[in-house]
Amino acid sequence: MIRRLAFGALVFALAAAAWFRVDKALRVVPNFTAETLCRETFVSDRDPALAFAQIPAKTPGMKHLSGITTWSVDRQKREALAVVAGVLAARAVHVEGYGCILDHGAPMPAPIALPSTATIRDEQEVVAPPPGSPLARALDHVFAPFDDGRPRGTQAVVVMKNGRIVAERYADDVTWRTPVSGVSMTKSLTAALTGVLVRDGNLDVKAPGQIAAWSKPDDPRRAITVENLLRMESGLDFDETNSGFDANTHMLYLEDDMAAHALRANRIAAPGERWFYSSSGIVVVDALLREKIGGPAELTRFAREQLFGPAGMASMVLGFDAKGTFVGSTYSTATARDWARFGELFRNDGMVDGRRILPEGWSDFVAGPTRAAGFGYGAGFWTNRGDSFGAKARVQMGFTPDSYFASGSMGQRVIIVPSHGLVIARLGRTADWPDFDIRGTGRLVRETIAALAAPTER
Repeated sequence: MIRRLAFGALVFALAAAAWFRVDKALRVVPNFTAETLCRETFVSDRDPALAFAQIPAKTPGMKHLSGITTWSVDRQKREALAVVAGVLAARAVHVEGYGCILDHGAPMPAPIALPSTATIRDEQEVVAPPPGSPLARALDHVFAPFDDGRPRGTQAVVVMKNGRIVAERYADDVTWRTPVSGVSMTKSLTAALTGVLVRDGNLDVKAPGQIAAWSKPDDPRRAITVENLLRMESGLDFDETNSGFDANTHMLYLEDDMAAHALRANRIAAPGERWFYSSSGIVVVDALLREKIGGPAELTRFAREQLFGPAGMASMVLGFDAKGTFVGSTYSTATARDWARFGELFRNDGMVDGRRILPEGWSDFVAGPTRAAGFGYGAGFWTNRGDSFGAKARVQMGFTPDSYFASGSMGQRVIIVPSHGLVIARLGRTADWPDFDIRGTGRLVRETIAALAAPTER
């Protein structure tokens, strides 16, 4: 009898421990849903019903629970609610100056007046290539359904040649004025903001000991540099799996202070020895940006004056956590044209109208392959340079060997092709997991180059 009771207690303890992990993973689902609907409604001004159907209901791990998830949006309170199985509830609130913040029980930060308002410029009509032309056919292909009839989910494509928009197309529910979430393309924004600090001599990405929380001489993390973090080769224990159980997912959807959560990670390998994709490492860099520049108001002012304004990216909006740290791994929004202009800034190695925005050579720095990254990763950008198996595979798909790109979940991509004077922004809600139609994007690059024919120097 005692033996049975002991066995029962052991089983109960193991089950309780397992439930705690499962409970955390399950709580990610309503939080992800609430944050997504809040951002799509109050930042992008889009239909929340369509956003739910195209994002949470199509996202791996989330979609299986979408049938038992209810949601609502209160436009007066500027909040979104989501409930899974009538039990697990989440609330996200749009706070002026911060973006959408998840309610984890702590007081919400007070709204702040930003130094200026992001605007969507009144521009030319949509630049449509002639019907039946090679460029039009390239756009036809990237908007067409997959061969099995599933929607491809492409929402917007903007093609720039030598700094000029030469072609664009939009889905029925999107226009050139629609702000679109960049998701993980935001990591490339963090790399750009870091570059501005480097330009002014305010940051050395190769120097150890710059992260205050790790700066003690006996801290094994002291050797980690900003470059290690941008390249995702820090050796810290925050591998990103998007499973609901990983530290990155918990940081984004279960924590008020995301930087503090990321900074607690332990070292499991020497810097540069091991590569694994991680949003947490980027947020550590964002914590350093906050230390050097300031919170939402100061960082927004800095970004608009030093980066977005000069590059013509007037619509860009950044998102912050409840403690005022830019969530530079995930939260940014801009029109497709402005995402293309972001790529154009890098194609020109950080120069705009004779003004240097990024340090000389910064484009090659972010595009330079990370030694341990078999998938082909640079510093805040994916890269097709070098001999990684990922780069080789993408070149076979249609990317050029000199190209590199910002990339986000569900097919957000800005591809920079210096050898052809080309930038392509391809935005979507593509549920083709895990690569989100990278082959279709490669075909778009290949066919666009062929349509525009002659290569040109950068």
